[in-house]
Amino acid sequence: MADSRLTDLPNLTTPNRDDVLYIVDVSQDSSNKITYANLVGNTISSLSAYLYGIDISAVNGLVTDVGTLQVIQLTKADQTALDATNTNLNNLESNVTVYANQTTKNTNNIVALSGNIDDRATIINLNTTNANVLTLSSTVLTKASQDSVNDKADQVDLVNLTSDVTTISDDLSSNNRQTARNTVNVEALSGYIDNKASQTAVTTNTVDIVALSGYIDGKLL
Repeated sequence: MADSRLTDLPNLTTPNRDDVLYIVDVSQDSSNKITYANLVGNTISSLSAYLYGIDISAVNGLVTDVGTLQVIQLTKADQTALDATNTNLNNLESNVTVYANQTTKNTNNIVALSGNIDDRATIINLNTTNANVLTLSSTVLTKASQDSVNDKADQVDLVNLTSDVTTISDDLSSNNRQTARNTVNVEALSGYIDNKASQTAVTTNTVDIVALSGYIDGKLL
């Protein structure tokens, strides 16, 4: 193989760790050999040193984060945790179904209530009601201030009013008896008037008045 050129040799696509390669040490200007394992290993180490040498902190941090995340994943996503999560999801799904049914019922109630509001709360009715409320509010503020309420309807006034009502009630009872007596007297007087003011009595009185008039005329000539 001494008379062969390197470029003329066959290509080795799957080298083993112990295969030997030709290498020139330029610092010593010498020819040397190197195993495939040493070449690959040194290259990877050199590449790693190069990455750290150019201070790619983000790459180093990412490697650390990936390692940490892997530990967390193993801790948080074991079979027990997954089973518990699945149970929680099932419970949540059941609750969502229950509340969804309630939402449907509430929707029906809201639609019914909306119909009642549409029938009884047109804008005209609302405007009229609003005007009435404003008027009533002004009247209440004018006619029924707290001071007026305190003056007109305190506990002492209510007690006195109760006493007055009781007294009036007694007076009404007494007056009822007087009214009954007066009724009898009125009936008697009515009978007396009927007797004394009949047509016969009136005619007799008229004759007497005429005679008296003539007598007066004769005496006063």
